[in-house]
Amino acid sequence: IYLIKKSKELLLLETTRSKVYTIPPTMNAFYQAIAENNRSVGLISSGDYEAAIDGQTRALSIIKKFMDLHGDQLPKTSAHRTSLDQCMTASCCTFEEDDDMQHEFLYQQGVVIPMDIHPDQDIGALVSCMIIFNFALACQLSASSSAGEEVVIANLNKAIKLYQLSFNLQRNANMDGNVLFSLAVVNNLGICHRQLHNQEDSGKCFEYVLSTLMFLTDCGEVSELYKYLDGFFFNVAHLISQPTVAPAA
Repeated sequence: IYLIKKSKELLLLETTRSKVYTIPPTMNAFYQAIAENNRSVGLISSGDYEAAIDGQTRALSIIKKFMDLHGDQLPKTSAHRTSLDQCMTASCCTFEEDDDMQHEFLYQQGVVIPMDIHPDQDIGALVSCMIIFNFALACQLSASSSAGEEVVIANLNKAIKLYQLSFNLQRNANMDGNVLFSLAVVNNLGICHRQLHNQEDSGKCFEYVLSTLMFLTDCGEVSELYKYLDGFFFNVAHLISQPTVAPAA
């Protein structure tokens, strides 16, 4: 009788575990998009940008279709919160200046999305933002390694549209407080515009970066984020040190 009772308890325990860890069929596409994104991040790191672009194209298509079909059925929020900046700080390396980087800092670390996040409407928007950001980054890095001018221009213009889309999506979804994400997007966007000789648009981007960094400094929040932000300071140092013209006597 004791063994039978223990067997029932074990069966109940295994059933409970299976309920916790089994992914509902409708959620498969959600995690498939994340897995495709994370695989593509590895391709970005290894320099296979064209394959990364293909992978992010698939990831974006999967998550878009999933949200179109099931987005309204997801809970609005969950108790397990994940932010864009949390994903980025978990993925990124700290900034180190070297001899190869003489002119600018490009945020070129793809963002890995944790596979254990709980899907809800807000997380759906977050996953979409990360995929679009990585997609843009792959296009920008592909442009930097391409020889043909037409291919470079096409990839840079595509990266610009994707960066703008990811930035607007996180704003429209009210994902406030993602400082690192916003800085990375606008910083890279400014570099794209500069490479396309859009000096006015590039200047606006770096002015945004500078004003954000100054705001963080005034609020005393730079110390906690500095190891991630010093690359951005490097890019706007010329704006801080610009000489001012003395008024005429």
